[in-house]
Amino acid sequence: MFQAPAIKPVGESKSDFWIFNEISKKLGLSNYFSEGINEIDWVKRQFDASDLPTQITWKKFIKKGYFVVPTEKEEFRAPVSFRWFWEGRKKDVPEPQPLPSDYTEEYLKGLQTQSGKLEFECNSLKRFVDPERPPIVKYVPAWEGPHSGEMFEKFPLQMLTPHSKYSFHTQGDGKDSFLLNIPDHRVLVDGWYYWVMRLNAEDAAERGIKKNDLVKVYNDRGCVICAALPTARLPRGVCHGYESSAMYEPMGEPGKSVDRGGCLNLADS
Repeated sequence: MFQAPAIKPVGESKSDFWIFNEISKKLGLSNYFSEGINEIDWVKRQFDASDLPTQITWKKFIKKGYFVVPTEKEEFRAPVSFRWFWEGRKKDVPEPQPLPSDYTEEYLKGLQTQSGKLEFECNSLKRFVDPERPPIVKYVPAWEGPHSGEMFEKFPLQMLTPHSKYSFHTQGDGKDSFLLNIPDHRVLVDGWYYWVMRLNAEDAAERGIKKNDLVKVYNDRGCVICAALPTARLPRGVCHGYESSAMYEPMGEPGKSVDRGGCLNLADS
C-alpha cells in the first residue's frame, strides 16, 4: 500500500523522517541518515527492492495506491489443519507427535481420540471420576479459591503467577544482568533486588502497604519476601507476581525458612 498523506500537516506537525533528519543535522549526521534522498525516494527504493516491479509499474502503483497480492495456486498452498480429516484422507500436516500406537485406526488416519472423531464429551475422561477434569469442559471453582470457606478467610488474596515478560522461565533473571535495573522486574531495597508483588491499591491501603514496602507472601506451603507495587490494574482480592525467579535465597535452613529470592513457586507447589 502506498500511504499518501490524508490531509495537509496540522500546525507545526512534521513527518518522522523530517524530525529525525533535522536531529541528524544538529549532530552532523544528516547525510548518513537520509543518504541524500527524500521520503518519496525511500519509498521508491523499498518498491524496487521488493517483487512489486514484476507485477506493477511504479507509476501505476502510486496512482492506484495499492496492490493486491494474488493468492497461491491450489497445488502450492500449505495444507489446512483439519481438511485431511474432513475429506477422510490421511494426515498431511506436520506430525511431531503422537506415536503410531496412539491412533485408533491406522497410522495418520483419524484423530487421536477413543472415537477417532472430534469429541465435545471426552470418552477417555468418562472412564474414571475426577471432579477437576469433567468429560465436558466447564468452569470448576478452585479448591483454594473464594469457595473454600475457612481457607479463604485465612488467605483472602489469590495470587496469580503468569510468565514473566523479562526472563524466559528461569533464564535471564538474576545473574547481575541489566534486567535487575527494570523496576517492574526487581526492585532494589536495602541492597537486595527483590521480586515484585503487585496488589490492588485498595487492598494495599487497608494493610498499610506502600510502594516498594517489603511484604511477606505466604500460605501453608511456603513464604517469600517481595517488594510491593499497589496498582489499579488488579481487582480486589488478587495479587500478581511473575513466576520463573532463577534465585532461591532462603534466609535460614533451606526448605524451612523464608525466601527472599522471589521463588513464588514455593507457595504454588
